[in-house]
Amino acid sequence: MIDDKLTKATTVVNYNRRLSIVTIFLASMAFLLVMTSVAVFIYITRKEKILRKLHLVSVLIIILVELVILIAVVICCITQSRNTLGQVLAALLILLSLLALMTLIYFLLEDIIKERVVPNPRNFSPYKSYEVQEIKSISRHESPIPVSADDTAIPIFTPPILTPLPRIPTPPAPTISPSLEKPVTPSLEKSVKTPVEKIITPPPPPPQPRVQNMFLFPQASRYVVDFDKVRRDLLAAIEERTIPALEEAIQQVKDHNYFQQLKYECERALELLNRLMKIEHMKIRVLRLNQATIAELHSYSKPPDEVSTVMRATFLLLGHSEKEIQV
Repeated sequence: MIDDKLTKATTVVNYNRRLSIVTIFLASMAFLLVMTSVAVFIYITRKEKILRKLHLVSVLIIILVELVILIAVVICCITQSRNTLGQVLAALLILLSLLALMTLIYFLLEDIIKERVVPNPRNFSPYKSYEVQEIKSISRHESPIPVSADDTAIPIFTPPILTPLPRIPTPPAPTISPSLEKPVTPSLEKSVKTPVEKIITPPPPPPQPRVQNMFLFPQASRYVVDFDKVRRDLLAAIEERTIPALEEAIQQVKDHNYFQQLKYECERALELLNRLMKIEHMKIRVLRLNQATIAELHSYSKPPDEVSTVMRATFLLLGHSEKEIQV
């Protein structure tokens, strides 16, 4: 009798112990699954730069609640082997883990959708509405004016359909039979001619519709005209290779803010201006030389390469020809 009770008690204890281990294992796996999902959520949102503070706070609260319930499950399973509180808390933890996974998926989808969708500024209803804006590459035939992401689309004007005007019938030319011809006095001849001339005079032309103006090519916009003028002036200054022309052309580009559109031309102009400024400074220094310094340059019989280069540049700036320098 006592042996049966001991065996039964031992079986119950082993069963409760195994149940506690299984409960702790399931609760831990649910917690690890939630932690992995949170880590993936934070990584994706930080990489795409769409993480929000409200979502981050919600994720931290979920982690704290899961951790507290997991600790409670472990304590209940260790201390109270016969009590079912540990199993209830483990089931609650698994249910919260599923809700946490669905919440993380909702947060991720909401952040991605709101990143790619812009609110419609024309809608004044109390409910929020959104419209998707499509990024389009600029072709050659389109205007080079940069368009910001908040600009709304401009509707294309469609000409109204004009009803055709009724055609004015031309009156028939009067025919006079030879039998009715009679000698007419000058006064009667004038009176006969005037109504005939009135009938024969062509009617005034109908007013031309304004639709013809629609088929004319539109004039170039002011932006395109200014852009072409500034670009032509900059290229002309580069060809001219003078400091005042280059400074004026670069100042025009700076005033119209065309550095991005004329990046290559501006780099060429600035590099050429820098070289001309260096040559101008060298010229000023060479012109300040006195006769004794020039005599010292003449006294060199076989100078080093660096000195020879400086000497050649100096004599060229002083006005000597290349033949004199070579001799």
